[in-house]
Amino acid sequence: MFLPFLAEVLALSFGIWSQDRLLVRQGLRAILTSTAIAIAAGAAVAWMKGGPIGFHGFRGPLISFAISAAIGIAAGL
Repeated sequence: MFLPFLAEVLALSFGIWSQDRLLVRQGLRAILTSTAIAIAAGAAVAWMKGGPIGFHGFRGPLISFAISAAIGIAAGL
């Protein structure tokens, strides 16, 4: 979910750390641009779909917790 923004955030944070103002500006501009594109894409999908996008396949809290824990452990490893 956050992977498309990783390079932009890394550019911004490395620019701040290395005190490179040009890299900070470019990273901030890239973050703002990619955020605007993501919002516009979401609005376009909502407009094309025409109504709320419903999801009715929710699982119980215990199953959801187990899946989240497995994902967290995998990400930590």
